[in-house]
Amino acid sequence: MVAVKLAPPRKRLSRAECTAVLAHWYTGADEGRHIEIINGERKMPTGSFAHGFSTSKLSRLLGNFIDDMDLGFLVEAPYSVIIKQDFVAEPDMMFIRKERASIIKKLWVEEPPDLIVEVLSPSTESYDRREKFIEYAKFGVPSFSWLNRTTRPLRSMRIS
Repeated sequence: MVAVKLAPPRKRLSRAECTAVLAHWYTGADEGRHIEIINGERKMPTGSFAHGFSTSKLSRLLGNFIDDMDLGFLVEAPYSVIIKQDFVAEPDMMFIRKERASIIKKLWVEEPPDLIVEVLSPSTESYDRREKFIEYAKFGVPSFSWLNRTTRPLRSMRIS
């Protein structure tokens, strides 16, 4: 196992440090845990049955349509989007058109996916709707959707 020295909280991680943190995570050292780097601070969000169930159900619906129409690739977390040095997000789902398949790397994408979907949980709703949405918009993600697993509506926005 490779030991990764993490920067103290609130210190901006460099691109190399972000890469090292993600590479360490993907070696299985933190198996089964999701990771995000938000404003230079490493976070490991937790899931719940309801969140996983909602994500899985939506993924089957979208995935079947995407596959039937041969549109591209739907990827569920854990798969990261490196937005900038201190902001690495792991959306619940992302879609990448097949014409843009070259942006797909083994562990993450460093270019905007065509669609990001976040399944809202009470503990992360304000963060998903504010910080993540703002960063996704600045990064150039053209479409963004939230699924409120309590009330069930899927809200989508086209960012221009």
